[in-house]
Amino acid sequence: GGITVTAAQAKALEVQVNAKGTTVRAAQSGATGVSAGGITVDSLTASEGSVSTGNGQTTAQAASVNATGVGAGSTRIANLGASGVNVANGAQGTRVDVAQANAGGIVGDGYAVESMAVTGGAATVGADGTQVTAQTANAAKIKAGGATLDRASASGLRVGHNEGTTTLGVDQGTASGVNAGGVDIANLGVTGGRGTVGPKGTHLAVDGANAGGIRSGSTSVAAASAKDATLDMAGGTTTIGLASGNAKGIKAAGVGVDEVGVTGGGAVVSDEGTNLSAKSATAKGIDARGNKIRGATATGLGVATGGENTTISAATVDADSLALGNTTIGGASAKDAKIVTGAGGTTGTASSVNADRLKNGTSSVNAASAGGATFATGPDGLSLGADTLAANGIKTPAVSVKSAKATGAKAKVGGGTTSASAKRLDTAGFDAGPFTAGTLGGNNVSATVAGDKSTVNAASVQGSNVAVDAGGTRTTLGKASTGALSVQTGTPAKKATGKQKPVLDQAAALVDDASLKATAPLNAGTMGSGTGKMTVQEGTTAYVEVKVVDGRVVPSGTSAKFSKPLDTWGWTSVPGVYLSNEGKLYASVSGAIAHERTVDRVAHDLANASTTGFRSSRSAFRE
Repeated sequence: GGITVTAAQAKALEVQVNAKGTTVRAAQSGATGVSAGGITVDSLTASEGSVSTGNGQTTAQAASVNATGVGAGSTRIANLGASGVNVANGAQGTRVDVAQANAGGIVGDGYAVESMAVTGGAATVGADGTQVTAQTANAAKIKAGGATLDRASASGLRVGHNEGTTTLGVDQGTASGVNAGGVDIANLGVTGGRGTVGPKGTHLAVDGANAGGIRSGSTSVAAASAKDATLDMAGGTTTIGLASGNAKGIKAAGVGVDEVGVTGGGAVVSDEGTNLSAKSATAKGIDARGNKIRGATATGLGVATGGENTTISAATVDADSLALGNTTIGGASAKDAKIVTGAGGTTGTASSVNADRLKNGTSSVNAASAGGATFATGPDGLSLGADTLAANGIKTPAVSVKSAKATGAKAKVGGGTTSASAKRLDTAGFDAGPFTAGTLGGNNVSATVAGDKSTVNAASVQGSNVAVDAGGTRTTLGKASTGALSVQTGTPAKKATGKQKPVLDQAAALVDDASLKATAPLNAGTMGSGTGKMTVQEGTTAYVEVKVVDGRVVPSGTSAKFSKPLDTWGWTSVPGVYLSNEGKLYASVSGAIAHERTVDRVAHDLANASTTGFRSSRSAFRE
């Protein structure tokens, strides 16, 4: 009936032959050189066995079977032990069912298993290849395609092999010592697993998975879990996808993350590096080459590692407690963000950024926002740039600003020096020691702060409520505007020699070109005595103008006028003051001089009224 046996022995043998076929039974039996429907066995022993043939069908049963050198299609099994064995062989192929089985030295086309134990097992061999199923299975030292496993266990196991391709399926499974496509996994657990292994590569998919001790090149993950995950390996590239997942203890090319959660995640691992992606992600304990972030969330996330650099990008990102080099940030958010970190430092760009509680050394910013932002950290310090910038609570060793807005802004912090520049800058609550302003704005502004020294340059400046301390005198201006401006603070004054310059000249020397206009209310009352006596009327306001060109005060453009003249000695009044070409301040005196000339004119007219041709005189007074 298609069964051949080279040699056989049996105890309690019973042979029955009838029209339906032949049945052979034996309490114990042994055979060598067995061949039955594509299955070959070098040697075989069985207890309570029987074989029946007829109608082109051969069946065999045994309470227990032990065999060596078993072959089924392209699969060879060095040794096999089974109980509750049923074998059926016909035109469609051969099927073997076992209640329990143990096998060792399993070798097939593209796969090998050192040892395996199954319950509720079944195998079919036919034109469509080999199919194996088991209610439970345990195996050691498995090789399939490019994947290897030290140990594996499964329930609801399904394995098929045909024309060099192996198909896998499992309801639940665990594995240890997994290596697949350059990825090492210390331990792995899956539910709803399925896959194929063949010449074209390996494809695996699971409904759920848990893994620990994952490593690929310089990338490692302590533990990970996933739902609806896929794994593809072909041509030296491994591609991973998952609906959602979590990972802990991640390290990749100088980047470490304590914990990550993702949705819509993916990864590509090749000789060129590792690329990760996610629709959304959360992370804790990020450390990128010394740049640390306590926590972050992102959408549209991408991470690429290769060579010495790691690139991180995100559509949106929110982070808290950042430490970037010597700079700390309490919280930050960004859109269209990209960060590249490597041995040379870290660079980043974003379409918009918001941050609070920024600090670098003794410099700090309470809150800031920027558009078209860039930053870079490295051995030389921190560099920042922005198309638009707004900040408040700015403090440096020499300057503090309540709020500021800028366009075309750049800043650099490092080596004990802070420098910044902007195409346009507007500030409120500006305080630079001897120079303060309620509001202060300028074009092409730059500033440098080093220790207690600071330098400010600008093409033009406009300010209000400006106050300047120079030479021990405080000057307050309501409004002011300048051309090119250069101001230095914190520089020790040189020891005076010869005649001391006036305060106005000292202040003017700090400015290239300026045109200052200011208003100031004067306190009503009388001050001084004798010829220096002066009375200020209630509601009097001083209007001051100062013009500076090339660092020198221009007398013709420098003056002060009063809304109500100041009353002085001898019926005189002072409507204003002006600066002479010699740099001396003079008062415009009226009243007494006008009175004296009027008296002279009246006397002249009275004395000459009867004179022929008399013309009365007319007095005119000009200050």
